[in-house]
Order: sequence, then C-alpha cells, then structure tokens
Amino acid sequence: MEETADKKHILFVDDDQNVLQGLQRMLRPQRAIWEMEFAASGREALDMLDQKAYDIVISDMRMPGMDGVEFLTTVRKKHPHTIRFILSGQTSKEALIRAIGPTHQFLSKPCDADSLKKAIDRALNLRKILTSRNLISTISQIKSLPSLPTLYLQLESEMKSPVCSIQNVAAIIEQDVAMSAKILHMVNTAFYGFRQEISSIPQAVKLLGLDMIQSLVFVAQVFSGYQDQKVLTPFLDKLWKHSMSVSSLAKSIARTIRKDEAFLDATFKAGLFHDFGKLILITAMPRQFTDVLRMVKEKQIDFWKAEVEVIGTSHAEIGAYLLGLWGFADSIVEAVAFHHRPGISQSEHADSITSVYIANALDYEELSGESSTSGNDKIDIEYLRDLRVESRLAEWREISSREAFKERK
Repeated sequence: MEETADKKHILFVDDDQNVLQGLQRMLRPQRAIWEMEFAASGREALDMLDQKAYDIVISDMRMPGMDGVEFLTTVRKKHPHTIRFILSGQTSKEALIRAIGPTHQFLSKPCDADSLKKAIDRALNLRKILTSRNLISTISQIKSLPSLPTLYLQLESEMKSPVCSIQNVAAIIEQDVAMSAKILHMVNTAFYGFRQEISSIPQAVKLLGLDMIQSLVFVAQVFSGYQDQKVLTPFLDKLWKHSMSVSSLAKSIARTIRKDEAFLDATFKAGLFHDFGKLILITAMPRQFTDVLRMVKEKQIDFWKAEVEVIGTSHAEIGAYLLGLWGFADSIVEAVAFHHRPGISQSEHADSITSVYIANALDYEELSGESSTSGNDKIDIEYLRDLRVESRLAEWREISSREAFKERK
C-alpha cells in the first residue's frame, strides 16, 4: 500500500451523514493520492485539526451549534496555513458576505466530482507551481491572507445561474454606487477605445461582456480597500494605471499569437492582476515594503529584485500564490508568477506568460523612454529566441507605442 506521508490530507465537515457518505463514494478514486477524513460537526473537526495537520478543510455552511463560518474563522486563527473552502447550497448575498472573511474559495452545491476535484487539485498544485522555500516562508509570516471580494463572488454566483442576464449583473453592480462610478470611469478611458461615452452599467456590461466586467469589478474592489491610506495614494495611482495599461496591451499582444476568446480573456485578467502581490506586501509587510522602496531608490535596481533581496521572494510569486488559492486558472496564476522571469517557467502556458511579460516590459519602456532590451529589467531575448518569436518584438513594440499614444490623447 502507498505510504500516506506523500498524500495530501483533506478534511470534509458536514452535519449531514448522507452528504459525507456521498462525498466518500464520489471521491473514492482519489484515495491513492489524498488522505480523506470526515467530521460531522465543527467541534469534531477542530479536535481532529488539533491532532493532525490538514492541507485543505472543506466545510458546509449551515450546521447546528457551530456553523461553517464560525468553524473556518477558528481554523484561520488556530491553523492559518490550512486552505479553507466552503461547500454550500447557500448562495444569498448575506451568506456570501458572512463567508468571505475566513474562506479562500466558495463552492456551490450540488458540486460534481470533477469540479470538486479540480478545485482541490488547483489549490494543492500551488505547491508545485510555486515551490520556493522563501515564498512559503514569506507567506507564513502573513497572519491572514485576504479573501475574494464580496461583489466579485456575487457576480460569480449570478453568472452560474441558469437565468443570468445583463440586467441582473448590472443590478448587482449598481447596488454599490461608488463601484458603479469606478467601473464607468474605467470603461471610458482610452484603454478600451469606445468612441461614444458609456453612460450606464448595463451598457458597459453589454459592450465588455460578463467575464471582463467581473474582472474589472474584482480589481477595482481590491484597490478600493486601500483608499484610506493617503500616504500610499501616489504609489497606488501609478500601480492602478500600470495594471490597466498592461492588461490592455497584453491582450493586444496575445491577439497576434492566438485568436480564441478564452485565451485572450485569461491573458487580459493576468495583465490586470499581475502586480496584485504588491498590495499584499503593502498591508501585510509594511516595514519590508518600505525597505524595498528605499533599496530601489538607493541602488537603482528593479522593484522585484529589491524584493528578493529584502524578503527572499517577489510580489509576482506572492500574487500568484493568492490567485491560485482563490481558484483562478493555472494560465493566469503562471502568467502572474513569471511576469518578470518567464525563462524559469517551463510551463505549457507560454503564450499567456509571454504576452504579460512583454506587455509589462514595454509599458515600463514607454514610461521611461528607454529600450527594454537594455538596462536592469531588460527583455530576455534568449527566451524569445527559444520560443521562436524574437522577430515579433518589433511588432509588439509598435502595438505598445500605438496604445500609449491612444492613452495620451
């Protein structure tokens, strides 16, 4: 029999024995690679967690005595490095708001075996994609990793509904007046190139599509959490503008490689989220973040290189780790993880990684007025040569210049 030491340990918690038995039957083929245990209450599960470490805990929401949110809140406090899922039939706004704090992912019942397996595998595979000891050490210093924004989860729930509509999605966004204004401001910038002014959320949803609107809500809500930190406003404004530029440019570059919409949308998201790890550093490691800023200024080195010197890893790996934990696709996670060092990726998602990497480098090139084939953070020509796309760099630089000109108009 295979040794259990190499297996991943997963704990399922539900007060309904029929549900637990169903999970056992449904996931029986995974017994060779997962060590699965089952608890009928939050109290029982906490006792089990005190006795043994688990990689993932998956809990129902509604349980007598101690419900799923209370249980996972305790898990977060006592076992902060355990990945926490809610698996529940409750999808109301109130339920999502309660679950958002202690939960890394919210999975809706009924959840078929394949969807559940993919969600678990994606979370576990983070350790394969991002195996740096320095990264794990840094993550362990962060007391509580943030959860997915509430509005994003509401939109995700609506988009899975069989009666999903543009009107329903728009109505969810319009509940938040500040978010509505932010979204309209974003879609009316030069990044999207609409000739007429977009004056309503339903119009924005219709023109951009559900998936892109959801992504914009995600990043806007993440950034809005830092608005009260006035001292960081100049840095955040610059980061916001850079993220928007890279997302648009990455998608334009990706379109020269492949045309399928799923690939283009994933690349857009990766460009939008690529510097998300910097926001984690600002709040979770402010002293080290200040040291990084000082080193960048004093040594005139690239931000990510200063991060590696100060904390042993970079915002790229930290952001990718969190996005993976939240269940974003591997192509997005890897494009974020390797957007400074694509040559070490050895990934099957090279097209997305390359598009975000080049977009990031060329956006900085436009800002500095210096070629990214020279200087500190120069483009890795050997990497492009290995992919046989070196000759396309001139075309991509022209696209970058065109988009930068459009933005300045």
